[in-house]
Amino acid sequence: MAAKIEIRLAAIEDVYALARTLRAGDRAEIAAFNRDPRRVLRASFRASLTPPKVATVDGVVAAIWGIGGEILSDTGAPWLMTGTVCDRVPVSFFRIAKAELALMLKIKPRLENYVAADYPKAIRLLEGLGFILDKPSPIGPKNALFRCFWIEA
Repeated sequence: MAAKIEIRLAAIEDVYALARTLRAGDRAEIAAFNRDPRRVLRASFRASLTPPKVATVDGVVAAIWGIGGEILSDTGAPWLMTGTVCDRVPVSFFRIAKAELALMLKIKPRLENYVAADYPKAIRLLEGLGFILDKPSPIGPKNALFRCFWIEA
């Protein structure tokens, strides 16, 4: 039986549900800044320029995403946090990401953010979606290597 995937506007309780099941790579990105996953997710949720969205797989929170940045800027900062359940539906997850990226690019003609240089699943997704990734550079209190990624409409 195929997994049931639902996309809807995120609620604050989705943030806490996802924080319990974050992928190791997402956790490591947050840890590079000495931050707590619940606080980072909550801050991203609240600061999003558009209402954040959530994907559930068979009722389990799989991912939450949105756009951060300055309201009047043409550049937005896309953010995405994923749970382990995403690994059950990789093709569907990619299709959803592609459709959501197209919507984001209608809101902000340039999207730019950073990804941990040692997070291959995230890097493959970004490259598959058409993002350009710069060379790794040290960022944050631990000087962890991150890569700037960007795309323009």
